[in-house]
Amino acid sequence: MNVPFKLNGLTLTATDTIYFSVKDRLGDDVPLISHKVNNIDLDGNRFAVVVPTAVMEILTVGQYFYDVTLINADGNKRTLNYPCKLIIKEVAHNDNFND
Repeated sequence: MNVPFKLNGLTLTATDTIYFSVKDRLGDDVPLISHKVNNIDLDGNRFAVVVPTAVMEILTVGQYFYDVTLINADGNKRTLNYPCKLIIKEVAHNDNFND
């Protein structure tokens, strides 16, 4: 999974840490997936949530909820988006790749 984001109204800094989390239900304390975002472009005030297939494979067909949070150097946590639906309908890839 590779999803780009551009921030408006908030400037990213080198000490910010961003996490992408997926939960089974809104209000769950423990996420099914919590993945640190490493693709941060400070100059463009953008980042990309890139989650390896091996991490996403734990999700079966169904509806989940995700959010993106930022933790700054002082430990303050800010949610960058409202919780959004993540719907897994079916596998849409082919394991038989020919080079």
